[in-house]
Amino acid sequence: MPFHPKKYIDKHQYNGYDAVMDDRRTADELTATSPGGCCGVGPHAPFDADRLSSLTDALTVLGHPVRARIVEILAAEYDEVCVCDLQEALPVKQPTVSHHLRILRDAGLVGYRKQGQWAHYYLHRDAMAALSERTSTWLLSLR
Repeated sequence: MPFHPKKYIDKHQYNGYDAVMDDRRTADELTATSPGGCCGVGPHAPFDADRLSSLTDALTVLGHPVRARIVEILAAEYDEVCVCDLQEALPVKQPTVSHHLRILRDAGLVGYRKQGQWAHYYLHRDAMAALSERTSTWLLSLR
């Protein structure tokens, strides 16, 4: 049996449809004319793309398990950690470790010092503290 939409659509579903579609006010106009916005929800803080982009970029950097583990290892040490020790502690090969360390360096979360052929990495604790504060503030604002 073929499907006939007219047979199954509620004939009262679109009552008032034309009146709603003729309301050509912008979202800003609707918000300004109705208390609490078009849906009765209270005002929202303005969209701050730079702040959110910075926060999500930092969280993305820490969102990979290998990078998160590198940060854990560096946070557990009060001094520098040789890259050879990081390679032994991680389940990936040396080029992958170097790749993840570069991403963490570019994000400003870790630093390094060269000693001979080896690099010794350390955590930028002030950058991690700032990220922790921004993340906590943002998460608390979602309550």
